[in-house]
Amino acid sequence: MLVGVAGGIVLAVLRMSPNPLLAALSAFYIWVFRGVPLLVQLLFWYFLSAVVPKIGLGVPWGPTFFEVDTNLIITQLTAAVLGLGLHEAAYMAEIVRAGMSSVDHGPSRRERCWTSCATSYVRTA
Repeated sequence: MLVGVAGGIVLAVLRMSPNPLLAALSAFYIWVFRGVPLLVQLLFWYFLSAVVPKIGLGVPWGPTFFEVDTNLIITQLTAAVLGLGLHEAAYMAEIVRAGMSSVDHGPSRRERCWTSCATSYVRTA
């Protein structure tokens, strides 16, 4: 749940970003993870070791500096937390984005009017 809420807030901010690349990447992530059923995502993360048996760090098509078995990194619990967290983040991003979009800009306009009228506590008291 914590992974989903934190990821959702970050994705919502990216989705509302004026940068079109960040907004498009966030929208694509949300579209994919909301479109693929949760069970399929959980099965993908669980059986990732069948597709990628070893995860390594090195030069592409060159020497590998560090290599580890995927089963050691992604256990059943890790796959469940990862799958549920990423899925929840996509839904939470839309909830946070809708909440941020629904807030009116009225208070800031009122504050500008309040300061432009030059009314302060000293003058009104």
